[in-house]
Amino acid sequence: MLKVLKLAREDRKRGYQTMICNMKKNKKFQKEQLEAEGYREIAEYYRDSING
Repeated sequence: MLKVLKLAREDRKRGYQTMICNMKKNKKFQKEQLEAEGYREIAEYYRDSING
């Protein structure tokens, strides 16, 4: 989780508006909801996929 927070902080420094949320079981529905709220880019991070 600390790595995700670090990535979000770096994006915010670059001027991006960033939200962190845990993905629910039905990822497709959750992504559709986020897109309906205006989020244009959704990044998924998994424990073993984050470097540094």
